[in-house]
Amino acid sequence: MKKYDVLKKNLNNLKENFETLLHILQKEKFSLLNLEMEGICEIVKEKDTALLKIKLIEEERQRLLKTLGLEGSKIINLYEETKDIYFNEIHSSLLSLMQSIDELNCFNRILIDRSIDFLKIKMKFLECRGIEKGKNIVSLEF
Repeated sequence: MKKYDVLKKNLNNLKENFETLLHILQKEKFSLLNLEMEGICEIVKEKDTALLKIKLIEEERQRLLKTLGLEGSKIINLYEETKDIYFNEIHSSLLSLMQSIDELNCFNRILIDRSIDFLKIKMKFLECRGIEKGKNIVSLEF
């Protein structure tokens, strides 16, 4: 096995998990736009799991770099060190994925903030009409 093969496998795994996270964020956007509360709750769990996996893979990458005597090296530095085009390509892929994740995450955050503001406005509207939180809106008498 070549010197950097395990590191390359680790970086492929990292890329796959970033792709998974991006897919989850796309599902979150769809659920937020369609106000699918059940879907949103499930997505939060999926995001937590994906982020934990990414953290573990990143910790493994740092350990591998230390083992190779390249502690603290960035992926682009590996390309400069080895002249292996793979490191340049994976760097570009990961950078693109992270930018897409950041943009989608920011968009979803805006959707969440707007939803919260909408709910606050609706609650104030109901309170102005004499309907308090936790009270039944309709009471039935027979």
